[in-house]
This record gives sequence, structure tokens and C-alpha cells, in this order.
Amino acid sequence: MKYRISIGQNQWLMTERLGQHSRDILYQVIKSHRCPQVKSGDMIRQDRVTGRLIAYSDVNATRPRYRLPSHCHVEYEGYSEEE
Repeated sequence: MKYRISIGQNQWLMTERLGQHSRDILYQVIKSHRCPQVKSGDMIRQDRVTGRLIAYSDVNATRPRYRLPSHCHVEYEGYSEEE
């Protein structure tokens, strides 16, 4: 399933939800629009308790690439072509 993460005015990430990893929800970035800190292929982790969104270079990375602002929100965009 595809989701859009709105960061700010005319800044967003198109992502695909991969599932859950421990207590986090994992997304993979498909397209980054006007957000140079996050690239296609990066992983976004959303903490289910606090709701914070943090970008990592891959799923096993320990150091975050970018912490998205707290006002970001995730919007459902629809099913992928495979589903």
C-alpha cells in the first residue's frame, strides 16, 4: 500500500508500507519531492507509541539520516499495482 507523508508546504514523500519491525511501522521511500534530506530507497520508521517519523538509510541502520518534524502526517494513497 502506498502512503504520502506530508512534511511541509509543497514537501512530501511517497512511500510504501512494508510492515512492522518490533514496535515501529516501516515505510520505504519511493519518491521524495523537495526534501533533499531523504532519498528514494531510504527507510522511514514510525514509532507506534509517540508517532515520530525518522528516516534511516536502511532498515538495519542505527544512526538516523533525518528526523521529520512533529507536524508531519501520513495519508493513505491507495493500493499498489500488485494488489
